[in-house]
Amino acid sequence: MKKQFTVFSILFVFALSFVVSSCGSKLDEALVTDFNAKKADAQKLLTSMADNTKMMLADHATWKAKLDSEKAADPDDAAKVDALEAEMQKHEDMCKTSGKAMQDSLNAYIAMNPTTNDGLKAASAGLAAQLAACNSGCNMMMDAHKKLGSDITAFLGGEAAEAAAGGESAEAHGGMSHAKAAPAAAAAPAAAAPTANENPNAPKVMKKSGGGAVIKQ
Repeated sequence: MKKQFTVFSILFVFALSFVVSSCGSKLDEALVTDFNAKKADAQKLLTSMADNTKMMLADHATWKAKLDSEKAADPDDAAKVDALEAEMQKHEDMCKTSGKAMQDSLNAYIAMNPTTNDGLKAASAGLAAQLAACNSGCNMMMDAHKKLGSDITAFLGGEAAEAAAGGESAEAHGGMSHAKAAPAAAAAPAAAAPTANENPNAPKVMKKSGGGAVIKQ
């Protein structure tokens, strides 16, 4: 009888502890809402990353076609073309490695379903840190992509811009200008000296009827 009571007591304590732990594991709705909001942000970022990758690859395809054409037209540009295309490949490799790692990490957090408040807090903090790191990495990648696009555009448009600037001053090229100098303007004729009658301060000359002249001050 005593043994049966002991077994019953153990079962009762186990059941009670299970009930208490179950009551204590009730999730905080505020924590659940916060974590779900972060998961939604992570999903948006994943979509943005996918869109940016497609745009980058499309730009690279366009740029490469133009660079290859320039290389064929002017073999002297081969080294510069190869350097720009190598930079494009570097960006694509980064998307396949670090970009893929970021996507996998975000997806792992999105799949999480913590069952305790402590688990929710830890998951929410971890996802927040991962979102910040991914946003920073994506912004750096897009800035590098824009810079590469500017460099390629400047390179491809360099010769056209130089031809269009044929009227630039010699100083801009560090050489002498071949433009003909404009003929010097003809010297203006010297102004005629005013006559006495034109000078209001000159003495006036009056003729006499019998000849001669009288000077009137």
